Amino acid sequence: MKQKLFPAILLIAYIGLIVKVLILKDIPALHFGYVTLDFSGTHDGSANWTPLKTIIPYLLGSGGWLIGGMNIIGNIVLLVPLGFLIPFVFTTTNWKQIIVVSILSSFLIEGIQAILHIGIFDIDDVILNAIGIMIGYWKNTIWPKFLVFVKKYKILISIVTLVMVASIYFGYKSFIKSLPPLRREMLKKNKCCDLCGGTGGTGKIISIERDNFTIQRKDSVQQIIKITNKTAYKTSNGIASFKDLKIGNHVTLIIDESETASLVLVCQDHTKP
Repeated sequence: MKQKLFPAILLIAYIGLIVKVLILKDIPALHFGYVTLDFSGTHDGSANWTPLKTIIPYLLGSGGWLIGGMNIIGNIVLLVPLGFLIPFVFTTTNWKQIIVVSILSSFLIEGIQAILHIGIFDIDDVILNAIGIMIGYWKNTIWPKFLVFVKKYKILISIVTLVMVASIYFGYKSFIKSLPPLRREMLKKNKCCDLCGGTGGTGKIISIERDNFTIQRKDSVQQIIKITNKTAYKTSNGIASFKDLKIGNHVTLIIDESETASLVLVCQDHTKP
């Protein structure tokens, strides 16, 4: 019993952290030198029930590699400790049960976000969160057995891996060919998809001045964003400029400590066809 006490405390504490970060979106701005990433605030919009609809554009670099990496890696890594800790508390847990726990936990996280209008239900986030939990469990219990299995069936695994890679490659080529010509050309030029990943961005522009603009964030706070001649702008159609910003645009921002934007991503307007 005592051996389970400390892992149980860690598990409860980490669940609390997940609630704070993933569900309530209570996230402070992240500072990387002079760059600040602000993912706080509420998000609203249509649910995504199509698997890989957002993951594939992120992997292709749509919206920038930084945003894509933060979304994919973040959703996986944050759930890894959960999968790692569960077997220490529930020692009889097997891989079938952990798969069920992974899926249900991920659906619960996304469902609560949608109900509270704090986030958008995204089946891709469910997939990434579940992968994170499975990686944690896999590292803790399955990895040693997996190495033995790979050594024993390495030829068969090599063949299966080759077939899977080929299937993904030709499947992707078929997917590209099935797109309308304009959409296909935009995808090739990295000009497709919502740069804000359907989140609605940091906030909405409510006024524009000569050297700054004001946004109303998702938490209803108004924030003045300064711009310089080094500020970069990007829309779903490609590189843009300060003149392309309009009142009503939703934007995702990368700002420094003086609230000066180094990058402004204009969200796609889903109200237009």
